[in-house]
Amino acid sequence: MNQMAWTRPGRIELDAWEKLGNPGWSYKDVIPYIQKAENFHPPSNETIKAKVLAAEQPWFGKNGPISLAFCEVSTGLDETIRKPLGEYTGVWSCPSTFDPVKLERITAFKGYIQPNLDRKNLFVLPEASVAKLIWKNNSKPNGNGEFTAGGVEFIFGGKTFVAHSAKEVLLTAGTLKSPQILELSGIGRPDVLNPLDIPVLIDLPGVGENLQDHYCASAVVFELHPDAAYRTIDLLHDPVEYEKSEELYKKKQQGLLSFTNSDVVFASLQSVSQDAEKLIELHVKDLTDRIASMDENTSKGLKEQLDLQLERLKDPRLPTVELIPAPQFMDFPNPPQLDANALEYPLELDILTEEFKFARKLRDYEPLKSIIAKEIAPGDNVMTDEQIRGEDFDFL
Repeated sequence: MNQMAWTRPGRIELDAWEKLGNPGWSYKDVIPYIQKAENFHPPSNETIKAKVLAAEQPWFGKNGPISLAFCEVSTGLDETIRKPLGEYTGVWSCPSTFDPVKLERITAFKGYIQPNLDRKNLFVLPEASVAKLIWKNNSKPNGNGEFTAGGVEFIFGGKTFVAHSAKEVLLTAGTLKSPQILELSGIGRPDVLNPLDIPVLIDLPGVGENLQDHYCASAVVFELHPDAAYRTIDLLHDPVEYEKSEELYKKKQQGLLSFTNSDVVFASLQSVSQDAEKLIELHVKDLTDRIASMDENTSKGLKEQLDLQLERLKDPRLPTVELIPAPQFMDFPNPPQLDANALEYPLELDILTEEFKFARKLRDYEPLKSIIAKEIAPGDNVMTDEQIRGEDFDFL
């Protein structure tokens, strides 16, 4: 998940959650719970020196179920510095989710479920799909007009079952599935539920709406000079090199097979584009007009959210774009079909275009200038803004 990179939201980002009407969700409230999940293994002095790390140990949790560590393997291209205490603008290296002693990946299953499988009050049923929530009081509200979940209807092996709760039901199915389960259970927009013959128990127009996912633009791919003193993951495509790496990993748990890529750049639009202010002002009216045209129930929350986002966008200290330097050529066949509302606003494409041009210009500066032989993708045939945005270049 997330290339094994362990990152946290920034201080301003989490504080914005609380400003939007969620008391108890500020940075100072949330971070202690994240720390409870963490079991941080400090990097060696050699790794700190090689990667120019500034790892603040008190910032991490030490007794949680998820092991975190900095990768000890270096490609030679990862001179980074960690930004401290919730400020994440800049170039930095984050820890990865792996056990540095066993050198194995750590997942939510390994950290939370596997150590507790012998508990009598824990039962895990893989490949079961939730159909809907079962409500107490025959799906009628209590005296306060509230509905209380009393169980879950689920499908397993082609059959439908119901699990009743003795205390409470926790709905934690993720960004996409949680709102779907709510809708299947009668909570959501009537214009969505009624055509599906789902009785509307609670008219809540925000359910299933306002998905804002971050998305990846096609990378700028550079080929290094043959004599460049750097290693890349592409070496593993060579059967001989892969065999050597596999043997080194088995014997000493070292080499490219133990590498995790956790270097990242978070930058403001102002730092990657000279036209940042012009682009922002160009689209402010369009964004506010769209919000104003929405119905009253929907527009109030979105207006508050938009104001916070525009405030962040205009602040040159806060990041708008993310760049991930990867020592390999990356390809993603058969991507899933999902409407993530990508490029819903023209400003989004403008930001991606400026980010792409900034990433391409990095080849003109050291230390990359001396080691880059040529640009492989998209190539010199894609140069103008129109070409970058055009159909001939698979930008997203």
